[in-house]
Amino acid sequence: MDGQLRQILRQKILDAEAAPIPAFTRRDIHVPAIPNKAIAVIGMRRTGKTTFLWQVLADRVAAGTPREGILYFNFDDERLADLTAADLSVLLEEYYRLHPEWRDRRRALFLLDEIQMVEGWERFARRVLDTESLDLFLSGASARMFSREVATSMRGRAMEALVFPCQLPRVPAASRA
Repeated sequence: MDGQLRQILRQKILDAEAAPIPAFTRRDIHVPAIPNKAIAVIGMRRTGKTTFLWQVLADRVAAGTPREGILYFNFDDERLADLTAADLSVLLEEYYRLHPEWRDRRRALFLLDEIQMVEGWERFARRVLDTESLDLFLSGASARMFSREVATSMRGRAMEALVFPCQLPRVPAASRA
C-alpha cells in the first residue's frame, strides 16, 4: 500500500499545483502572522472554509510566492479513507521530493483541508511546526475541530480563524419589483 499511497499523494499534490485558483467571494477574516503557530480554520459545514484557504493561497501567489511553494491538500477523498497520522509523513516527504528547494531554504505554505479525516492529525501538525520551515493552515468542520478541541489537541500551537456563512447585501423590497 505504501507505494500506492505515495502515488496517490504525489498525484494530488501535482493536481493541486496545476489547478487554477477558483473564483471566490472574499472572506473578511484577519489572521495574525504568529511564528510557529498553525491557523485552525473552523466553522460549520458549507460556511466557506475551503474558500478561505483558496483566498490565502491566492493572496500568497499575488505576494510573489510561486505555486510550488504552496501545498493545498484536501483529505476528503475516498482513496485516503484509511490514512493515519503516520501516513502524513509520506505526504511531507512527497512534497519535498517534488520541491527539494523548499526544504529548510524557503518557507512553504501548507493548506490542509478537511484534516479531521485523519486520525491523530494533531501530532503531525505539532511535529511539523517544530521541525519544518512552513506556515500551516488546517481546516475542518467536525466537532473535533471546534475551538476548545483545537486548543486542547494542539496544546496552544494554533490560532483560530472562525468562518461564518457569507452574507450577501440585502436588496430592499422596493428594488426587487
